[in-house]
Amino acid sequence: MKQKGDDYKLTAVKYYLNNDDTMDNTCKIFNCKKPSLHRWIKTYKTRKILQRKPRTALSYKVKKDQVKTALNILNAH
Repeated sequence: MKQKGDDYKLTAVKYYLNNDDTMDNTCKIFNCKKPSLHRWIKTYKTRKILQRKPRTALSYKVKKDQVKTALNILNAH
């Protein structure tokens, strides 16, 4: 699924908020789904931006003690 750019979302949100138009018609104009537009509007009203929140990188490495514990559990059964 291709994501829409932040500028695209902001344009759609501002169009909807600044014009006396329905959400359905705005979605037709901007070729987006109604739940998406609703979510963008809600995000814009609460955060005033539509950019994604930066997330910290997480390491998903399995440590030796975790491997030992898993092997002990598997061998016990």
